[in-house]
Amino acid sequence: MVDWIQLDGSMGEGGGQILRTALTMSLLEGKPFQISHIRANRPQPGLKPQHLMAIQAAAQISGSTVEGAVKDSQDLKFIPGSVKPGKYVFSVDTAGAMSLVLHTIFLPLALTHEVSHLEFHGGTHVPWAPCFEYLNLVWRRMLAKLGFHIELELKNAGYYPKGGGCFLATIYPITKVLPLTLIQEPFLTHWEIIGIVSNLPASIVDREWQAFEKAIAHCNVAVPLQKTLQKYPSPGQGNLLFLNLEYADTYAGLDVLGERGKSAETVGYELGKCFEQFLKTNRSVDEHLADQVLLPLAFASGRSDFSVSQISEHLLTNAQIIQKFKNIEIQIQGKLDEPGQVRMQA
Repeated sequence: MVDWIQLDGSMGEGGGQILRTALTMSLLEGKPFQISHIRANRPQPGLKPQHLMAIQAAAQISGSTVEGAVKDSQDLKFIPGSVKPGKYVFSVDTAGAMSLVLHTIFLPLALTHEVSHLEFHGGTHVPWAPCFEYLNLVWRRMLAKLGFHIELELKNAGYYPKGGGCFLATIYPITKVLPLTLIQEPFLTHWEIIGIVSNLPASIVDREWQAFEKAIAHCNVAVPLQKTLQKYPSPGQGNLLFLNLEYADTYAGLDVLGERGKSAETVGYELGKCFEQFLKTNRSVDEHLADQVLLPLAFASGRSDFSVSQISEHLLTNAQIIQKFKNIEIQIQGKLDEPGQVRMQA
């Protein structure tokens, strides 16, 4: 008789993160799960193409058994198989966020004994997901501190609604996940604002940079700001402004996506305000990175302790799902939407 872990997809933040974390934990712990009410609190509930791709990717690398993996389904059964490293291609016809598919499967592949070569087709710079720059400059480099070796390469960008982006990922095997300690006051060593355009005038980025610098003029950052213009090939048009922050012992990233009807000045201003808010927290790890390192740190060989700029509903929910599959202590201290502290011990 199968001993199912029962999950409610409407709990906590109630989004796709519940499903993705469950898939990863199921593969690593060998425990099957049933999830109901998937994304029930969202305007369009149920499974969408990027969620289906995450399920298919998890099943593809492991030969897992899946029931209910159809568009708009709110119920799913997943019986994990054995993870097999290798060469895989994952593709969606929409602008579904392929960075989130990578997040779902990288850890099980990294904890095997061979290199895996992955190819992703879909969205690379889309709303509500890490853009490629965040993956490469923040997430990948932070994971390196935990012992991971991941290489990423962008072939072309994919924006909403056309998608059509492509990036490659090489996942090298590791035998030990290192714990993380980041509680000291962050010290900024380098920052770079990257203006990204595809099939649009580069003058858009100049206007965004000017608006950003005007918005942060009172912040008095001593380190000179580096500016980089990045033109990506793409089947569609797109624009994103990314702020890469490098500290003495950590990384952070902030971005604002350009949209039809939103002026370049607004994009720059919004990123400036995001930076100002993050600067005021004086914490080591941004809210998105905290959520993303939680899962690998659940398998670290030792105690982790790090400060976070903002405790998100995502972070709290992620901790709950991890603990459904694995006996691990996760303490999150602080109030929702305020700076806090995370402590973990397997």
